[in-house]
Amino acid sequence: MVIRVFFIEEEMLSDQKILHLQYSTIENDLINQQLYFLSQDENFTKQRKKEKYRIIALSIVCGGVLLIDQTFSFLPFYFFGSAILFFIIYPWWSKWFYKRIIKTRVINKQKDIFPQDTIITFGEDFINVTFNQIETSIPFSHFFRIIEIPDYFFILTSNYPIINIPKNQITDSKYASTYLKDYCESHGISFVADNNYKWK
Repeated sequence: MVIRVFFIEEEMLSDQKILHLQYSTIENDLINQQLYFLSQDENFTKQRKKEKYRIIALSIVCGGVLLIDQTFSFLPFYFFGSAILFFIIYPWWSKWFYKRIIKTRVINKQKDIFPQDTIITFGEDFINVTFNQIETSIPFSHFFRIIEIPDYFFILTSNYPIINIPKNQITDSKYASTYLKDYCESHGISFVADNNYKWK
């Protein structure tokens, strides 16, 4: 079992708000991050639609050919039935299938980096990020966007990996959300609230 610690501390230095976050991410956090950004990929969305109708169309065509041929009386209805069944179960199957692919990829390639201890300090013109005791300072001019979804905040920069901030250990996620919105507004950074997102 991994014990996750997450706390928020705000202090005032020379009338300047500074926010400290300290937490530990696990494999599931990276899986959920990758699923979110995968769901925002238009090419992936088109691929899933094509995949769905291609398999259904193939079943219908096979059923139609066998129905015309009349060699196998029951097989046409088997293919027609499988097309209907696949149409019904595809949303569930696709959700499970792609999540399994992402999970396998994370476990095989990045399992050794977890748990990943993270400390973030939001300053006036930069943030300091420490991943597993390696510290980096990122100026706000390198910020691209901050995204909020129901369970996470994601910080995107121009030259740094996505910073994943899980919400589930934050005692006041509304405060964190307000702070980040204000931070983005004061620094001219895009803030996207996608609180209706759900992997499906």
